[in-house]
Amino acid sequence: MFVDGNLNINQNIQYPDVTTVGPSVPSGLVGYWNMDEASWNGTASEVRDSSTSIIHGTAVNGASTIASGNPNSNFLRAGNFDGTDDYVTLGTNSAFQLQDQSLTAWVYLTSYAPGAAIIFSRSNSIFSAGYEWAVGSSGNFEFAYNDGSIRGWIADSRQLNLNTWY
Repeated sequence: MFVDGNLNINQNIQYPDVTTVGPSVPSGLVGYWNMDEASWNGTASEVRDSSTSIIHGTAVNGASTIASGNPNSNFLRAGNFDGTDDYVTLGTNSAFQLQDQSLTAWVYLTSYAPGAAIIFSRSNSIFSAGYEWAVGSSGNFEFAYNDGSIRGWIADSRQLNLNTWY
């Protein structure tokens, strides 16, 4: 996954329920996480940021890496999340200031989550402020935001197929 732009993060950034990989590192990125390390065990800074920002992450609740299953790929490993409570936290960092931004992730779903499979989240526990990008229980991309006074939600009408890279 890579982030192009600035995000203001006052909470933890989380990437549960997705597998992400990517090509060579473009310049000017705030962060770029291949999630292709040999293994994760919850050690601080084990999920490596390949950008010049060096904002490394930590696997939480059993998030791990697995073989990507594609021997022709440039990436032989990928992040693996159980769809329940696994994620990678990047903590808080002033480099993530919410302004113009682009978020990109490769996503491979093996099932639809009963709630939402969160790809990227910046919010407090009661969602009184923040935003999140997710795959909804119907298998469509969703984006929700709340700045404390304005709240919104956008959903794509197309359903993602299971066992397919997006």
